[in-house]
Amino acid sequence: MASYKEHCAECQEKLGNPWCVVHRWLDEFFVQQGCHERHREIRHHQLGIQEVRKKWGEQAAEAAQLHIANDFYGFIPEDAMDVQKWNVGVIMYPPKN
Repeated sequence: MASYKEHCAECQEKLGNPWCVVHRWLDEFFVQQGCHERHREIRHHQLGIQEVRKKWGEQAAEAAQLHIANDFYGFIPEDAMDVQKWNVGVIMYPPKN
């Protein structure tokens, strides 16, 4: 999992903008959840990316996608249920053949 600074640096390199506001928004519940991985159930999925797109536009959605893919080792969950399944190992990524 990347740190806030690492997420911003990746976006700066790949998108020409660090999109700090997007990373703060995605991880807003990290402290509220007691620094627990469950914070990802709230916004770290396709629905969260759609919300980012509505708030800040297409490039911000790309930043959100990079952030989430980085946190899930390439996987982008569809919704909170997918996040839960990934957390307990029901969803494996990359898929095993």
